Amino acid sequence: MRILILCMIACITLSSAGQAKRSPYAGKKLIEYGWDVPDTAFVRAHVAEMEEVPFDGVVIRVFAKPGVADQLGWRTFSKQKIKPEEYEHAIADLRATKFTRFKDNFIQVIAYPGDVDWFDPEWSAVAQNAACLARIAKQGRCAGIMFDPEHYSEHHIWNYSTRPAGHSFEEYAAKVKERGKEFIRAINKEFPRITILTLYGPSLPYLQSQPDGLEKADYGLLAAFYDGMCEAASPGTVIVDGYE
Repeated sequence: MRILILCMIACITLSSAGQAKRSPYAGKKLIEYGWDVPDTAFVRAHVAEMEEVPFDGVVIRVFAKPGVADQLGWRTFSKQKIKPEEYEHAIADLRATKFTRFKDNFIQVIAYPGDVDWFDPEWSAVAQNAACLARIAKQGRCAGIMFDPEHYSEHHIWNYSTRPAGHSFEEYAAKVKERGKEFIRAINKEFPRITILTLYGPSLPYLQSQPDGLEKADYGLLAAFYDGMCEAASPGTVIVDGYE
């Protein structure tokens, strides 16, 4: 199976005179994420053998019901609201897991299915869903959430050319920025000092914008979303551009 390894790079404080030289890898974390992404029940049952591999943490998915292939992370960007009874078991699993090596774990969040437009009043369900997953992360003693904004459905939500007619690119970018603020505020309400490990951060729309601008980029609106998140995030929130 293909495995994606994400390196979280934290700030490294410079050593003062007289102190031992720090390792060039100090402050960096290796997080495992791949097609084999485990759910909370699997982690609870197999944490000892999982921690035999040299990682600092793992991305974890949440099923709505134990043993049922209904992943809450893949329902985040929809009008269907996640209910407490769908995730309370996941919090219980994580709190019962005796982590020793894996100290930087993340709950999986995907920008899917994307069937609600940015101007749709029902978009508030997306922010609520993200808050639920952040709550799982906080109550489950995780470092935060892993956010994958990639287009996996026919709804290319970050591409202006696929959006319903009636609004200019500038109007869409302004609305998406507003939604980014709503998204992070809902998350921070549950988890104020959260770390959000993105698979694609602001670097992707920036690179795609060369030379024709964000309006023609497949992920052009993603830049505005991150701008909103950064502006409204609570102190202590960290957003990591994983640059898949």
